[in-house]
Amino acid sequence: MNTTHLSASKWVKITAILLFIVIGSLIMIVFSPWRPLLISYQDILGRIGLAVLLGGLLYPFKRIQKLNPLFPIISALFIMIITVSVMYYTALFWAGKGLSATGPRGFALFKLNDMVVAFVVIIGLSRLLGFHPGDLYLQKGKVGLGLLLGLGTFALAAVTAVPSGIWLFKLDPAGLTGWRQWLPWLLLFVLANGAMEELLFRGLFLKKFEPLLGEFLSILTIGVVFTALHFGVSYTSDQFLFMGILIGLALLFGTVIQKTKSLWPAILFHAGMDISVMLGIFSNLH
Repeated sequence: MNTTHLSASKWVKITAILLFIVIGSLIMIVFSPWRPLLISYQDILGRIGLAVLLGGLLYPFKRIQKLNPLFPIISALFIMIITVSVMYYTALFWAGKGLSATGPRGFALFKLNDMVVAFVVIIGLSRLLGFHPGDLYLQKGKVGLGLLLGLGTFALAAVTAVPSGIWLFKLDPAGLTGWRQWLPWLLLFVLANGAMEELLFRGLFLKKFEPLLGEFLSILTIGVVFTALHFGVSYTSDQFLFMGILIGLALLFGTVIQKTKSLWPAILFHAGMDISVMLGIFSNLH
């Protein structure tokens, strides 16, 4: 056995995981596209600094043989910080134009902004860095299986959304009286959010991790970080139960992508699971 190769392989795997956990969490927590932790000028300087740092690492990671296996991960992190920053500042722009997230329409339109920015920036920067839509799982894949899993899970989640919302997401049945008026906004929100989050996490990182970590460890690594970033949300009545369910769903989203070779079924699956969450939130808006 070549122990040098084995050691390098382990080093690459550990480094890839640590890069994603540390820098990915830094991006999504400190420079969050929704609730950043720094004040205005510190936030701007921090985002620019991290983008410049990651951008500066692209060339050596691409050209130096020992670093080259990590180039896709550095690339994805660079794309992530640019994406979430554009999401945040375009949302501030729309807020300055009078758009408010105090009702279903505002919630949905802000989320639509996030989705459009994510697709434009991630696909655009990926192409500039030499990646293709297939590297993001933006491809047809196994169409029949994808339709079955995507539409089937969406429908199942939709028909169970009310009891699920009451059980876990503080859904107030009395608050559903105007549901016909805000149902289109709810559907727009969940589809936009499912598309944005799947592309930003599993689309951007999954295929880049798979050659390094294998299929299961890739979806587990992404799933753990994705789940941890939801800790502390206010829309659930049982934080720890929600986290347990979410890590299971994150693994399922990744598995669906790998089995269908496409991101689209996971987007539908994810969107369906968000229906009960948004029913809970919308039913409590006053």
